[in-house]
Amino acid sequence: MGRAVPRPYSRHNLIAGTKGVLAGFPNRFAIEGVNSFHEWTEGEAWEKFVAQYEHPLLKRIGELAKKMGGHGGMDFIELFRMVECCRTGCRSIRTSTKASSGRRWGR
Repeated sequence: MGRAVPRPYSRHNLIAGTKGVLAGFPNRFAIEGVNSFHEWTEGEAWEKFVAQYEHPLLKRIGELAKKMGGHGGMDFIELFRMVECCRTGCRSIRTSTKASSGRRWGR
């Protein structure tokens, strides 16, 4: 396991690694090789960067999810994906072998 880096308690999002750091409230990052790493990238530059990596499902139903609500649309996206997989038979939803009946779920 990695070493703990001591820092004061905060409810703000912070992910730090060896080549960069991502923080929330406001959303910003510093990534080695992407920006100067001595200042945050945020605002329009942030939006432009993250748009390159937006997930195809979010591109497809993101606006509808925001309208439907539930934790910023994430509840809708999770339910949408589950129903879509049930309808199409996709196997990307994890299967459980711990059902009380011994029956395998998700097939």
